[in-house]
Amino acid sequence: MADFDDRFALALAAQRAVDVFNVVPCQAGGPTRALRLISLAEAAGLNVLLGSTVELSPGTAVSLHVGVAGKGVTVASDLVGPGLLEGDVCVTPLGYTNGGLEVGRFRGLGLELSEEQLTHYRV
Repeated sequence: MADFDDRFALALAAQRAVDVFNVVPCQAGGPTRALRLISLAEAAGLNVLLGSTVELSPGTAVSLHVGVAGKGVTVASDLVGPGLLEGDVCVTPLGYTNGGLEVGRFRGLGLELSEEQLTHYRV
C-alpha cells in the first residue's frame, strides 16, 4: 500500500479489489500514514497485515507499535528483521520468544541505541 496515494487505496477498498492491505510503516512514510491506511482498511472491512522490509530493531519497533495502536491489524505479520540480520544498531536488539516478537523495555520505542554499532554501520 505504501507505493500508492490515499486516493488509490480508497479506490481499491471501494471496488473491493483487494482482500487485504499489506501496510509497511517504513514504506508508508512513517507510523502516522501507516495508521491512516490501517484505519481506511478497517472502515472498509478489509483485513490488514504489517509487512516488513527486514528492518533493524528500530524499524521493527515502529511496526510493532503501529500494530498495537492500529487495532485493524487482523492478519499475522512477519516482522522478522532482527531475527534474520547478523548485526543491529541497538544495545539489545528485539528478540523473539515462542515465535512472538518481544516488546522493548525502554521508553519510547523500547530500545537503547548503541553508539558503537551506529559508528560501525555509518556510511
